[in-house]
Amino acid sequence: MARLETTHRPLCVGVTAAGGGIAQTVIDGLRACPFPVRIVGFELTARAKGLYDCDAAYRLPPATDPSYCERIMAVCRDEGIDLLIPGSDPELPVLAAISHRLKDIGCTVLSSPEACVRTLQDKKALHDAMVKHDVPFYRTVLVSEAIERPDAVTYPAIVKPRWGSASTGIRILVAASDWQSVAGALPVGQLDQWVVQPLGRPVWWDEATWRRVLARRSIDQQDQLAMQLFITRHGDVAGRMAWRATLKRGVVIGVEPLDVPAIWQAIETVEKALRSLGARGPVNIQGIWDGRNARFFEINPRFSGSTGVRALLGYREVEAAVRHFGLHESAQSIRNLLSPSTDRIGVRQMAEHAVPVAWVNRFESSGRLTHPVPLERVLLTGASGYLGRQIIRSLLQADPALRIVAPVRNPEEMMQVFVDHPQRDRLHVLAWEDLECFSPQACADVLIHAAAVRPPTHDDESSLLVENLRLTRIAVEAASHLAIPFLMFISSHAVYEGKTPPWHETTPPYPLTPYAYAKVAGEMLVRGLVCEGTRYAILRMASLHGLAERIQWERVAHRFARQAALGETIHVHGDGSQRIDLLHIRDAACAVTSLLKAPVQAWNQTYNISSGNPIGIMKLAELCGRIAVSGKGLDVPILLSGKPARAISYGASNRKARDVLGWSPAVSLRNGLQEVMKSVWEGSVVAPDEDPTVQARSVE
Repeated sequence: MARLETTHRPLCVGVTAAGGGIAQTVIDGLRACPFPVRIVGFELTARAKGLYDCDAAYRLPPATDPSYCERIMAVCRDEGIDLLIPGSDPELPVLAAISHRLKDIGCTVLSSPEACVRTLQDKKALHDAMVKHDVPFYRTVLVSEAIERPDAVTYPAIVKPRWGSASTGIRILVAASDWQSVAGALPVGQLDQWVVQPLGRPVWWDEATWRRVLARRSIDQQDQLAMQLFITRHGDVAGRMAWRATLKRGVVIGVEPLDVPAIWQAIETVEKALRSLGARGPVNIQGIWDGRNARFFEINPRFSGSTGVRALLGYREVEAAVRHFGLHESAQSIRNLLSPSTDRIGVRQMAEHAVPVAWVNRFESSGRLTHPVPLERVLLTGASGYLGRQIIRSLLQADPALRIVAPVRNPEEMMQVFVDHPQRDRLHVLAWEDLECFSPQACADVLIHAAAVRPPTHDDESSLLVENLRLTRIAVEAASHLAIPFLMFISSHAVYEGKTPPWHETTPPYPLTPYAYAKVAGEMLVRGLVCEGTRYAILRMASLHGLAERIQWERVAHRFARQAALGETIHVHGDGSQRIDLLHIRDAACAVTSLLKAPVQAWNQTYNISSGNPIGIMKLAELCGRIAVSGKGLDVPILLSGKPARAISYGASNRKARDVLGWSPAVSLRNGLQEVMKSVWEGSVVAPDEDPTVQARSVE
């Protein structure tokens, strides 16, 4: 399903405990939704990866703090949070308790009712509730009762905390005689905060594993039965999944979906019990499958740490939750999102991320992190080209604290270009190889990928396609390897060539040339970065014109302007009716800086950067002729020279860029042409090379 792009306000989703494993996988699921979602994270510490994957983040005190509820209420109100997802067990009952207050300000808590949450989190109360509905649940008694009657316990047994889902403090009892050492180790007066259950043996444990567990008196979390239910706001089960969870030191590293009738039969009893308790949303169930029967020992009313890998197997419960509880879509419409595949096995590993020190410092000092965060380093590819040099000058002017890193083929030549620039000390030039090998020198807060080769660069058009894709692949891999938070891709209106204008961002691409195909493929590569935590933006540029270094004389506007300035005949191919959208190069560079200053919601979007006012080729020639008459009194002939091989008209709406980025073109076409023609009259620009393709052969 493709990502939907819109200028309307995206759904705002809050996620608490953003640095935890559960919240991280929820955030990843939100990023994968095929529609805009603004994510607001809550955390206690600045050193939490998930915090920096959110669009905004706020410090939140522990759930036990008296100020917790008022703090989260205030942020939900100020940020306009539509759906709030608890990311930790301690917060679940607290947020469930104030869900009605949050509802009054337009925020839905993805949670079961408070009474249901407290029952499910209390293993003793959970056992009692499940037994009433004939659920095959392991007998659970308080430790205080077990100590009084140790012979009534089934051994081997496991002692665990009464509340929560962590494995800290778990002990294994092989026989009644083990109680003497266990009782002495537990805090005096707190025996009722612990429970004891029989220790089940999963079918996947061989005899050696079982003996090792009993000998060590500690749980060997290798394999267990896990299930997930999705319960609608009306109490119906819209989806369910069962799997063999492979663990390493308590962390799930593998998910193997199961489709066993006996397991589903046992799950049906759980579903009935949960319905009576009023459960809603995601519910995680832990149990033991011995090869014949399923028996359960824990139920948590929330997502789990394996949510992300299960989404890859077809159980996309985060998207389902957003659609059903946030966008109020029907239960029937989300069932297809909760259909796991059984012909694949999911594997997972911990993820890493690097964030700018300035972001960490800002969160620690202010308790909040909102975008746009001031950028310190911009990595720019294509810096030596026509547009690249103008972007550098625009960035240096726009932000006095910004540093620009430019990997180029010829560093010495590039530095010479800016030798007289007053802010040249903020431009750091690298060898292109430093980018290709992901050198730490190329680390940045944002990567602007403007590198491309344009026709007529290669005699073989397929090599042009391959080279442009290679450049984009390097940029995408650099963003991934160097953990660059933002990537801006300079694309082209060429992606629309096969469609009739006017073009909008929702117009499906229809490339006709290798260059256009490379841009479409490059956009797809860039969009894939969302799954890795990098935000992207695609700027589809109109045909550029204007006086600047490395001006490309083969471009039609420049060719007409030069011919008119010299009093030469302007040759117009075809009947001159085809239209072209011309954007001044300074306006193009300004669009780049506008995006860098925009709020984070502006990212993960595509924008047409155009004049919004295309002109016919004949009218363009006539305009150049009129400028020549008024400037030098030259009479410029215009000659139609037959039907062109490709008569394509261009024209794109720039409304989205105006509305979202606050950008609009400022340089008129007439003024831009006058600048070019004046430079020809004054001899202030280098005339075209003998071979007009020389400039186009470089990375622009």
